[in-house]
Amino acid sequence: MPRIVWSKRYSVKVDELDGQHRRMAELVNDINDRISARDDRDKLLEGFSELIGFTGKHFATEEALMKKHRYPDYKKHKKEHKDLINLLQDIKKQFRRESESFSDFDYDLAADWLVIHADWFTVHLTHSDRDLGAFLHKNGVD
Repeated sequence: MPRIVWSKRYSVKVDELDGQHRRMAELVNDINDRISARDDRDKLLEGFSELIGFTGKHFATEEALMKKHRYPDYKKHKKEHKDLINLLQDIKKQFRRESESFSDFDYDLAADWLVIHADWFTVHLTHSDRDLGAFLHKNGVD
């Protein structure tokens, strides 16, 4: 999987959110490196758990800003967050179940799981989050 390279095209022009987005990209890249190195199962699961946890915290930050500034697309944006968290939790359960049933760790399944998150992240960032960032910036949030 290609690495996520942070660039200005990902910026939403809100420092706090950009910092969190950069951290999420770092976490995805770290897991990608662990998969490429064929790191052990527990370290990969730890990386996935950290990514899910950080993603949840990031979503809470965004949702608090949306509520505070009365973002008109709050419900739609929050649903996108909820849908991703549900998907990630389902995939993580499947990943655990399938990796426990094999004596060899399934690195291809881990890579597929990571691609789903990375793809969603880049699309969400360049569309929904960009719209949110423009709204927040217009309302004085930098």
